[in-house]
Amino acid sequence: MSSVHTCFRTALTQAFRPSAPDAAASWTIPAFLVPAYTRPRSRPFASAKRRTVQPAVDQTTNPSIALSTPILNARTTDTLQKPRSPPLFDATIALPAQHLRTDIEQWLIAIEPYLPSHLRKIQLNQSDAPATPIAIAYILVAARCYSHDILTHLALKEQRWDTVVWIAKELVGDGRLSKCLPSKVEPFTNGPFQNLQYMSLQELTSKPVDPHIVHTASKSKSRNLDETTSIPETLDARRRLTKRALGQLWRALGSMILVATEDKSRHDIIMHRVLEILAYLHHMDFIPDSVYAHKPKQNDYALQQPPTLHVLSSKILTALSDAQWRAHEESVKVATERLNASYFLGHEIPGSRYKVRVTEVAPELWLELVLWSCLHGGWTLEGSAILEEVASYKQHPWVLVSWKELLLQAEQDDQETVTQKGWGLFGARKEFAADAEQRARMQRSISSEVVTAFVDGLVNEIRLGVGARGSTPELLVKRLKSLKRFLDRNSLSLGSTTWDSILLRLLESGSIVPEKRPEMLLSMLDLASDFGSEVSAVNASSKIGSTESDLPYFFEPSTIPISLLHRTMQSFVKNGDVSGAMNTLQKLQKLTDQNKQKSVEQFFELLKTIPIRQAEPFRSLLPPIEFPAFENHLSISLLAKLLDLITDAKEYDLGRWFLFSEDLDGPLIGPNMYGHFVMAAAIIRFGTMAGEHDLVLKVVNRTSTASNLPGEPVKHRLPYEFFTALLCSQIRLHRWTSVQGMQNYVLESSGFHVKPEILSHFSAELLRLSAMLGVDDTAKSDARTAFKNMLFTWENLVLNDMRNELYCILAILSSVNAEWKEFCSQFLGFSAQQGMKLSTKDFNHILSGVLDAYGSLKGREVVDTWCYKPPRTFEPYRAPGGLPTMSKFRPSKSDEYESRPENIEVHQASGAKLILLGRIHPNRQTVWAILRMVRQEFEELQDGSEEGSMAKRAELRETLKWAARLLYYMGFDYEDITRDVGNLAELADLEAPAPKVLLRLWEDELGV
Repeated sequence: MSSVHTCFRTALTQAFRPSAPDAAASWTIPAFLVPAYTRPRSRPFASAKRRTVQPAVDQTTNPSIALSTPILNARTTDTLQKPRSPPLFDATIALPAQHLRTDIEQWLIAIEPYLPSHLRKIQLNQSDAPATPIAIAYILVAARCYSHDILTHLALKEQRWDTVVWIAKELVGDGRLSKCLPSKVEPFTNGPFQNLQYMSLQELTSKPVDPHIVHTASKSKSRNLDETTSIPETLDARRRLTKRALGQLWRALGSMILVATEDKSRHDIIMHRVLEILAYLHHMDFIPDSVYAHKPKQNDYALQQPPTLHVLSSKILTALSDAQWRAHEESVKVATERLNASYFLGHEIPGSRYKVRVTEVAPELWLELVLWSCLHGGWTLEGSAILEEVASYKQHPWVLVSWKELLLQAEQDDQETVTQKGWGLFGARKEFAADAEQRARMQRSISSEVVTAFVDGLVNEIRLGVGARGSTPELLVKRLKSLKRFLDRNSLSLGSTTWDSILLRLLESGSIVPEKRPEMLLSMLDLASDFGSEVSAVNASSKIGSTESDLPYFFEPSTIPISLLHRTMQSFVKNGDVSGAMNTLQKLQKLTDQNKQKSVEQFFELLKTIPIRQAEPFRSLLPPIEFPAFENHLSISLLAKLLDLITDAKEYDLGRWFLFSEDLDGPLIGPNMYGHFVMAAAIIRFGTMAGEHDLVLKVVNRTSTASNLPGEPVKHRLPYEFFTALLCSQIRLHRWTSVQGMQNYVLESSGFHVKPEILSHFSAELLRLSAMLGVDDTAKSDARTAFKNMLFTWENLVLNDMRNELYCILAILSSVNAEWKEFCSQFLGFSAQQGMKLSTKDFNHILSGVLDAYGSLKGREVVDTWCYKPPRTFEPYRAPGGLPTMSKFRPSKSDEYESRPENIEVHQASGAKLILLGRIHPNRQTVWAILRMVRQEFEELQDGSEEGSMAKRAELRETLKWAARLLYYMGFDYEDITRDVGNLAELADLEAPAPKVLLRLWEDELGV
């Protein structure tokens, strides 16, 4: 206890922890809490350490010890050992072989020997050894990972209801522990401290204190040390596994009820067993009392449970009691039967002649009970899976009924009470039923409030990257989309909130990082609502005849879908993904066009209800509707970045559509944007590469500004961004005289900052000219001389503004070959050590020059040398939602030092040495540049213009596989890579990665 504690509360807890929970002891304050009594160690720098060797304990022979092994073991060395996950249970059921796990019959064979002898399908020659409940829970959850539902298969396919009931009772009996939170010892509340309240602070801290705490009798049951000292946040793997298995039981019950509704011939058999299991769940308190509670909220828009279960609770309990009694009769029935009577100890069992038939409670009500029990019990994912199955019925679809709609209808018609009107949907008594047509319409229906409740609950279940808690955003968004389609199919909305609010909650939870996984954000935007879809829903209004002005504030239209689409496009542009950015733009245009179309349709529908006089001219008296999603509202800066990405990707036809489109709405980049400096620079770069010289000249004339200082002639001054783009265009066109003139212009102007973009473009052009066919040595010499003159002319500007980037560019050029290393040595005369600050965009410019000059193989070597390598750096791109799992232990400085890449050293003949730390982060455009060169080389190979086609083909195949692997780590799926690669997929011989099924029981991922 002499080591330093960073948490004072932890120190006090360790200090005052009793040695035994039932005996009073004299406690002593540790020495580190009393500085005056701290004694130095007798051997501060001992060369050897004496340790007491503890005998090893075989945990496999004692299950109780294995289950109660503490996570943090006692410290036997000076270094903290990382805790290991404790064993989950003592007996397991061997899972099927890996290649057989897709067959559910193999799972049934695996569980068969562990069933009681009278429940086995095949009698085995071995002693009865039923599996423990935790082992059954393990195999049920493991089978679900492979999309197998063992309980439903046993019940509905093989009709082994007794086995299903036995498994359910085993799980429920063991599942009581899953509802109890681990207790925690509170040493300061066990009893009063004697005489300490009369001591001063100096007396308490100057010497050790003996508190003499008087213990009070504890009413809690005895627990072992691990249960007593564990904090409430401790995750018990056994409880979590049992809870997940119970969720599978609830899900199986929901599936059975749906089958009973579909198949009338098996209705009685299925519902009899379902009620037996529900009765046992009710008996074991797994159906909370809150399921039957109904407290009307004062706010009409608050999320609340309909009064269905509350009003029919007596019938539900009666039916469950009858089912329990029926199950009891069957369990005590003897072999001797006469007629329909049963005897026990020579006496007839009361009620044995009576066959239970529950006719007043329809399956729809039992499904409602299961759904609300899942919601109140914490099985939100399983309940949403049941709703997803309900929504999947197409031939005989289920419908949703809004209780808010029933209340409005009852108020409007002034008929019976709402309770008497609504119970017809669940097959209540005849006096509550409507006619045959109305009853048929009300069958196969559940309340819309339960769907809204699960939508709200699913958002709370999202994964935040802490251990194994929560579910992935991909799964939850898929469930939310299914529930939204179910509501839209019934012309209903959430009622208590909007889908835009759900989108905002998902994003604000921090579970999705759009910069790493923009595809996830783009998929999530399918939840956005169209124009008027929510305010026109039946359950959106709380009063009859309410107008749009009566709706609450949260139904007001928002810019959330538009802004999230803008952010998605920004993320795709930053990652260098042209395809993703264009898909986002297409979705944005589709959303705005649909909103405009629906607005026009609604206007003409409303116009039909307004009388128009023949003599009066047509004038609309309707107020204008302000809806932010009628226009895309793309900013000029975002459009400029998108145009730059199109230019880098050499998609010039797409760029011309941006600028010269003849669509009804006009081009995305109109002439009114040419005057903006950022857009003008992007157009200059595009026009130079695409050969649109007239467009470049037009932009130059519009963006130049005149400066008229007193006593000086009028001189045109170019904006900073525009000048940089124009200089880069002159470099791309190899106009060295113009480049020299622009260099002098910079020296005459004040306040100019050199950007690395200029030198990266210059370096790329030097590389292209060095291998360009038909270019004489004079042109190459002129280009190198212009580069040298620029560096020496702008020496002060370059060294002050971008010294780091200059050395990075020169080092990359030096790594191409010996010729370029010799050329760059004249600029690297001094030794230096620095980090890599060159941006990915500038690196891609240099890489394009390497590819044009030396081919795809050399480009791959440059990327391998100067960029980070997978998989560790690209972990966020493959993580769910772009959020990697947080490490359980903070990485030490030594770990960070060992995990960093090796330094890159550039040695010069003069003895100077440049040391570069770190690497450059590649993006998707980096890989696509190499793939474009591979495609070009493959087309030349097919034309037969090169010799050694077999060796070249093998080289291209390896490069394609390398690129596909890198794209996969950047977040692309196998289908996306195959589609984008196109006809090169056959050459690469790409194979889809084997699916990895993981059963997450602890904070680590345990493979099944």
